[in-house]
Amino acid sequence: MASNRVATGNISGIVIGHDNRGTIIQYNVLGSSGANERIEIFLPAPASDAATTNRFTFTARRTGWAGRDAEMAQLAGFRDRSEPFLWWLVAGAGGTGKSRLALEFCSESATPCPPDSRRSPSWWARIFGRKPSEPTPEPRWHCGFLPLSEAQKDTDAPRLTRLAEPWKLWQPDRPTLIVIDYVVQRPRFTGQLVHALAQRSDLAHPVRLLLLERDAKGSWQQDFRAPDQITQSSVDATRHAEALELRAPGDDALWSIIHTMSGDRATDRTEALTQLREIDSKTRPLFAAFLGDAMGHDRPPRHWDRDALFDDVIRRYRDHFWTPAGVTDADESLLCLATLTSGAFSSWLQNPEPRPPAFPVPLPAINRDLERRYQAMTGAPVTEIDDPDNPILFPPLQPDLLGEFFVLRHLTTETGATWRSSLRAWLNASWSLDPGGTAVFLDRLGADFADDKHIPAFFEMPPSQALPVRHFWAMLIVNRGFRLGQLGRGAEAIAVYDTVIERFENAPEAALREQVATALVNKGVTLGQLGRSAEAIAVYDTVIERFENAPEAALREQVATALRNKGFRLGQLGHSAEAIAVYDTLIERFENAPEAALREQVATALRNKGFRLGQLGHSAEAIAV
Repeated sequence: MASNRVATGNISGIVIGHDNRGTIIQYNVLGSSGANERIEIFLPAPASDAATTNRFTFTARRTGWAGRDAEMAQLAGFRDRSEPFLWWLVAGAGGTGKSRLALEFCSESATPCPPDSRRSPSWWARIFGRKPSEPTPEPRWHCGFLPLSEAQKDTDAPRLTRLAEPWKLWQPDRPTLIVIDYVVQRPRFTGQLVHALAQRSDLAHPVRLLLLERDAKGSWQQDFRAPDQITQSSVDATRHAEALELRAPGDDALWSIIHTMSGDRATDRTEALTQLREIDSKTRPLFAAFLGDAMGHDRPPRHWDRDALFDDVIRRYRDHFWTPAGVTDADESLLCLATLTSGAFSSWLQNPEPRPPAFPVPLPAINRDLERRYQAMTGAPVTEIDDPDNPILFPPLQPDLLGEFFVLRHLTTETGATWRSSLRAWLNASWSLDPGGTAVFLDRLGADFADDKHIPAFFEMPPSQALPVRHFWAMLIVNRGFRLGQLGRGAEAIAVYDTVIERFENAPEAALREQVATALVNKGVTLGQLGRSAEAIAVYDTVIERFENAPEAALREQVATALRNKGFRLGQLGHSAEAIAVYDTLIERFENAPEAALREQVATALRNKGFRLGQLGHSAEAIAV
């Protein structure tokens, strides 16, 4: 381990540790209370000799890097701007390569430019406050992923504020690029971190924050937003651009993945790409890797579907790695639990019934041999964490899609109706142990395997009356309704929204009221899409009447959305005068609102009002609007 001691600002030290897994960059920040706080980022090693069981994870880098030149150029533009702090979101479906893109961008940014690379004197002056006296290679950026901790999953505002405190005092000793993966697992913490850095005017070097998440406009953004408009304005001002939406790479890159993963055994490009499209219409790189790997093991690709491909991967894991390592049924149950809850703690093994309900199956005893067997299943070591109550974290099976399939099959293989009661016991336990982690997993499961016949059973309401469980479940169900609507299953989506509305319509908790309002607005949108405009208007009226005096910003936004949508539907029905009156109500109510989201609604209402006036032949009034 090498180390540098830096005495700049309030940095007490920076330690850079190198091992075969990668590089850890650690800052020790002297907090306002006088206590030392630690900030770490981690960059996986450029070349991996990782166990074969994690050969599909992005850190293994089993395939060459190609097909993302345009995205890398856009990321370089984000990195090289002159602002002290900027953040940006990269969004894309599971398996599209978000994490791999971020890793490659980190590796490129961490490598000094070659000697013949030059920056203009004005660039050096903007970024470093000086001009180079002679041609100098661009300094290395500190780059890495911010590790996910359980503390970051917290939703308690005071605790999160304390967690973000070091970032208000931290000073980087060189340009720094930080990646936050799985934003949905820590949206409030991520928001606090962005809020803290966005208001810094004293950063000694440029800082870039790259966020990775599947949905650019998911429900996680409600928790990500700043609590007040002044802070939100600084957050909006430091966003680089709209989310970078990651799409499938071109055929050349996909074929390269298939060919490489097959060990050069795949030779028919046309057939392989045709098979890939039949398996995955999105042609995601992860599926290309699965397909190529199967071809490399003499598995005939013809007539395969998604499930057969996943089954093949899991079967080979068992045959070649799990069984030789002595993995037991109890070990696989632990892997299922850890994946279902987005990570399992050792305390759950020492006391498998920390709170009701009882866990449905035996779990293994914790010892060093368990850690060895578990690593054989995941290809990743268990993590020792600084928590006396939960000293060891067992990671989920990754990549996410593979972990989701493993859980789906593990919990639905029993015959007859017994799988339902068994599944219910599993879910009751996981909701009780970690409601946030369970909701995140189920949301992804429902998105990736929406067509599986067992999926609806995973979304039944748990019996727990604990507010975190009820809140996370309501969010999960609202998201499920939205996804069903995207799939064209409007009637099912409405039934899902009604479940949340009926369960929590009288709930006093603000968190549940927000979910009810969201469900109502989404139901109105779906009704409108089904051509049931009168019913949609009635639903919007319910939102307006029920929440018009609500002080919460999230509820005010839903009221504004309901007014806007009601006006639109009235206009669609030919009731332009009534639509204009509704737009006027929205404009008058929110024209002085400080929140950017509400001002956007006012702007939309003004535009729509002008359009409707034009439809009525009132061109002069329309122009004035």
